[in-house]
Amino acid sequence: ECRKGIVFMGKPCENGMLFSGNQNKRDDRGSAIVIVIIAVALIGMLATAILWASYLNYRIKINDLKAKNSFYSAETVVEQIVAGIKRDVVSVALGSAYQEVISNWDGLGSDENRERYFAMAYTESVEKLLGVSAAGASKRYDKDKLHDYVDEAFWDENNPSGHVRESVWDSAVPVFLSADDLDGNGSMAIKNIRVEFYDSNGYLSIINTDIAIDVPKLRFTQ
Repeated sequence: ECRKGIVFMGKPCENGMLFSGNQNKRDDRGSAIVIVIIAVALIGMLATAILWASYLNYRIKINDLKAKNSFYSAETVVEQIVAGIKRDVVSVALGSAYQEVISNWDGLGSDENRERYFAMAYTESVEKLLGVSAAGASKRYDKDKLHDYVDEAFWDENNPSGHVRESVWDSAVPVFLSADDLDGNGSMAIKNIRVEFYDSNGYLSIINTDIAIDVPKLRFTQ
């Protein structure tokens, strides 16, 4: 309530009413600057948030790229092993088994016998080429043969691009499963291929896998 002789909100009162005229006007000088400062601050905060989010997204993409490169390097090691097996084991065993069937064609008598003989000769050749030997109740393949399929640079701890941890590779038990071990389903398996690739950026990629080798289904006809 405004009473005479009392100042109300910085304005003098008279007869219960605020003075009219210039004395009754609010002083808004400087408010525009405050609004501009607040708006600039909000825009700056928004721009900072956008830039920070962009930077985080960039870092995530860079880290993802480095991780993928590390995994691809580890995968390259496995691919070289597979390529070596195809070239030096599967291809050689296929040709050897086929030649044995041709050499004993008449003696085998029927196509069924030839197919059975081919599967047996192929399996024996694969095991021989992989250096498979009995070890107690199971069989073991020669890991050195698989080791030799991989480029030497991958085993070098001083390789600037990274290297395979050979101690981890050696620790995996080289179990080999023949077709009989797999219930005669026409396949063999090289078990426990373990590759840990440590690259120069400090990323570690781990691949644990088996390699299956199928017995080709050839049909011998006259």
